[in-house]
Amino acid sequence: MKNINFKKSVMVCALSLGSISAANAAEGTFDVGFRTITDVTIVETQALSFGATMFATSGGVCSMDASAATVSDVQAGINGGADGSTAGLIAGTGCIDQAAATTGNQIGIYTVSGISGADVKVTVNEVLGAEFDFTPDSGCISNYDGSSGGDTCQSFFPGTAVTTALANSTEGTADSEVTDTELRVVIGGKITVNTDLTSDTNYTQQFTIVATY
Repeated sequence: MKNINFKKSVMVCALSLGSISAANAAEGTFDVGFRTITDVTIVETQALSFGATMFATSGGVCSMDASAATVSDVQAGINGGADGSTAGLIAGTGCIDQAAATTGNQIGIYTVSGISGADVKVTVNEVLGAEFDFTPDSGCISNYDGSSGGDTCQSFFPGTAVTTALANSTEGTADSEVTDTELRVVIGGKITVNTDLTSDTNYTQQFTIVATY
């Protein structure tokens, strides 16, 4: 009989401790949050134009040079890169050969904005049209190194994303027209005429630049 009483006593103690533990439990409510990032934006700084140079005959091809070697630091918005000055020169079977900015022919310059110093992926796409095709196979995208010099303007291929860095607050210099959070896309390329066109007439199409984080 004594052993049975001892077991009952232990069971009562265990139940009593469980009641004390539940009475001392705590519960709290806490915040979890975030802040959305700045959107990437693109604005046209200088319109791309082949000027009054194109022939009206189907099959003509005309190319505009906007390679990194010909683009000036000011046009690319960089410091310490190539310092050319001939970007915009055009030549081919479909146009009158012209030096840069002779008859309204000029490279396109586009400014991308986002988070200071962040990497972005930039894609420049070609456009195919009934009247003419445009292939952006010449140009460069500025890439910032986080200091006040040594930035570059790197080449790209149509339809292929290029990862590049936006400028930060240390990169404004005498040779750079961009500010913190920006980079430049400089574009030339090739026009192929697909049908006989009307003389002394303006023709336009729209191509796309895509920028994402």
